[in-house]
Amino acid sequence: ADRTTLVKSGWIRDLEPYYTVIAMDIRGLGESSISHDPDFYRLDRIIEDIEQVIQECGFTQFSIFGHSYGGSIALRAIKSGLPIKKAIIASGTWDAEFFHNDIPKWIIEYSEMNEKKKRKQFTDMTKEEQEWAQATDLDNYIAQFRAWTTFESVTINEITIPVFLYSGTEDEPRAIHFILDNESEFKQKLWKYKIYNGMNHSDLVREEPQIITDVLEFMERSR
Repeated sequence: ADRTTLVKSGWIRDLEPYYTVIAMDIRGLGESSISHDPDFYRLDRIIEDIEQVIQECGFTQFSIFGHSYGGSIALRAIKSGLPIKKAIIASGTWDAEFFHNDIPKWIIEYSEMNEKKKRKQFTDMTKEEQEWAQATDLDNYIAQFRAWTTFESVTINEITIPVFLYSGTEDEPRAIHFILDNESEFKQKLWKYKIYNGMNHSDLVREEPQIITDVLEFMERSR
């Protein structure tokens, strides 16, 4: 989630009384810089961004909270060795199958939409799709997707810090199954995990009032 979403949904308001909150926009999202060059979005560069922001804020250790793409980055930041104490992962992607098999299909879909946009050929698009395509820098999205195809898997054993992992019953099946299939390992590692009833992928960050108590309990328990 970008900084604006975190502000609107209440996360920063409810975490700031207890913690120093650093909300950064990942490259290409929110108010961060964008590029049409996939190299700009390499994972190692994004991890360097996180490290630099933390250092400039004067910290040597930190906890991380990531939703969706941010959760996928958080997992790989932990694996890279950044000094992360604990992590809250909302529907992050662990295996590389999604990035290697599904994302190339997104690239094709967005590239086709981009061609229609450039040629003003919108006959087979709904009004909403047309408006979204016109208002969106599709080349930026395509560049990010191309970088995502290089992401590798993260295994549970590679994450050695306390984790709160959560999803929702209406979230992407991959995220739900990952939790259900690995419950025994999570219990063994004393990780916190939860599937919220009725929540879809976006709700996992937007429905903050239903989640914040669990987050604060996890953070306090993991001190």
